[in-house]
Amino acid sequence: MPFLDTLIVRKTDGRVKLLVYRKKTHTDQYQHISSYHLLRHKLSVVVRTLLDRSSQIVTEEEDQEQE
Repeated sequence: MPFLDTLIVRKTDGRVKLLVYRKKTHTDQYQHISSYHLLRHKLSVVVRTLLDRSSQIVTEEEDQEQE
């Protein structure tokens, strides 16, 4: 069940795990590299955003590594 960028998955033992949800139309493009923003801003958008999202949403270690 997707909810606010989070995919809630019920495991067979009844526990719940959380994953990052992306629509099927997601393109993995956050900010174009040739845009007129500073390079440090471009890198922080991608790196910080993805790492923060992974560490705050994903509940299991192997899913965090995959993310």
